[in-house]
Amino acid sequence: QLAEYERLLQLLKVLPLKLKHRTMAPVGPLAFIPATIERTNEVLVDLGGGFFAWQSSYAAQRSLIRRLTVLSQEIAKGKAALNALTGAPQDEQASAGEVPEQPAAAHHPASVGRQTD
Repeated sequence: QLAEYERLLQLLKVLPLKLKHRTMAPVGPLAFIPATIERTNEVLVDLGGGFFAWQSSYAAQRSLIRRLTVLSQEIAKGKAALNALTGAPQDEQASAGEVPEQPAAAHHPASVGRQTD
């Protein structure tokens, strides 16, 4: 799930760079059709509990970074608890209570997804 969030974060950084993006949109489990993404700076964000809100790409990135941070902390706590139960030594990062690094900066638009244009 973390890798999927990191890929989404990269996409959110690239989308607002152009007004439109040509892509292939899924129309079923096995079929895709050519499509265009317009209004690239507006994203529908899941707030949890069945609530959604329209946010700018920048605001959605901030939400996603917060989510990644919380998930990383929960994973570190879970690993520490598992190591405590099994008696395995803890790695330095988990024992120090440090938060893992934030995802890397955005890459060139051509390296994200199936975008053309």
